[in-house]
Amino acid sequence: MFLHMDERTRISSPHIDPKSGFNRASMTFPSLKPPLLLPPPNAAVSVSTYVLPLRCNSLRPNLVTAIIDAATGHLLSYGEFIHRAQILATNLTIVLKLSKGDTTLVLHPNLIQVPILYFALLSLDVVLSPVNPLSTCSELTRLFNISNSSIIFAVSLVAEKTHEFHV
Repeated sequence: MFLHMDERTRISSPHIDPKSGFNRASMTFPSLKPPLLLPPPNAAVSVSTYVLPLRCNSLRPNLVTAIIDAATGHLLSYGEFIHRAQILATNLTIVLKLSKGDTTLVLHPNLIQVPILYFALLSLDVVLSPVNPLSTCSELTRLFNISNSSIIFAVSLVAEKTHEFHV
């Protein structure tokens, strides 16, 4: 469990390790960083609009690594990540006519391209319905019907599970 910890509490509490933040009394690791200021719950702000400015805390925000593919070691900088997501979002809008309120079923294993897809879809205010690629056909059918998806994103290894859906 990770909780934000008030600076005064960290200094004054004998139960908290000042280096790691570990609180022996609650058995938690509260964050040593200041809290993020979140927009009000009723604010009309998309995830992408909120997240983009957060990377500006770095001296060179576009060069900072955003994603690392553990399998290949390939690094993706924030600049490259945002560029790819914006191009994909544009193409999804033009080619597939995706727009705000559409629902997508995303059936992918862990790949470096998935966060790009998610960010592109979120920037369009499209509803994401992520699905475990190991799901059975009956589970996928149920999730597809519940989500009322207008499109399914899947890799070829699991795409055959989606042939019975009529999108």
